[in-house]
Amino acid sequence: MVLLDLSAAFDTIDHSILKRRLQMSFGIRGSALTWFESYLTNRQQTVVTGQYRSSPVTLRYGVPQGSVLGHVLFSLYAQPLTDIFDTHGFSFHIYADDSQLYGSTEVNDVSVVTQSLNECVIL
Repeated sequence: MVLLDLSAAFDTIDHSILKRRLQMSFGIRGSALTWFESYLTNRQQTVVTGQYRSSPVTLRYGVPQGSVLGHVLFSLYAQPLTDIFDTHGFSFHIYADDSQLYGSTEVNDVSVVTQSLNECVIL
């Protein structure tokens, strides 16, 4: 079993790619798509340390962490990973930004699975 931790993955989601994926892969259109766009746009963040507060910055990437929709949107965004895993013969479980890959081989040679894993991850 291999664990993939996609560090900072929630922060790197490109909103335009996510919107396209919601439309093309999952058929989300109309008011539902507008609702997702509204949820993601015009979000701002500030940094507070002690008595100091930074100026707000508008976020162009990412989904809110700790929200119910954050996990769902990340999973929809990362859906193409499942095609890559399938192509390389891996079974998998994905939850948010943590992925588990399972590989096996008919022969008792771990190097076969290791080679497939390298090809899958480096792709």
